[in-house]
Amino acid sequence: MTKKVLSDMGFGMKKMHFVTLFFGALICLFSVSGCDDRKQAMKDPKAGLREAVQEYWTNRFLKKNYAATYEMEAEKGAMSFETYQKEIQNARQFYYLRFEIKEINVSGNEAAVVLIFTIQFPMVSKEVKIPLYDKWVLGPDGWMHVLSKKK
Repeated sequence: MTKKVLSDMGFGMKKMHFVTLFFGALICLFSVSGCDDRKQAMKDPKAGLREAVQEYWTNRFLKKNYAATYEMEAEKGAMSFETYQKEIQNARQFYYLRFEIKEINVSGNEAAVVLIFTIQFPMVSKEVKIPLYDKWVLGPDGWMHVLSKKK
């Protein structure tokens, strides 16, 4: 908008400067708060890891958002997204109902996580709990999942 249009709408120069500064401050505040969250996760690696694990497994098994989990893989460049998606979809031979993070052990830039998944097999109504042992590494942008290799 031009100054003439704004002044015709009842905006004086002082109001225009205030509005501009206000929105500029909001943009700065939002961008800085995202950085603070990442820095905080680095200060408390266990809390940051818990958040990453929750996000990863919710996306992978409950939401089936494989694009999001692919971005969280430590070695995502080692295979194409298509190969990754095929590999992890093969693990869906039963229904994943929920999971809980049972234990987190951080040692330097590496971590081991124990999860308990509640699953249900097709054609069976009984729920079964199974443990899953998960590995993570701390990179420059936060915790990254280590995809287990098939034997």
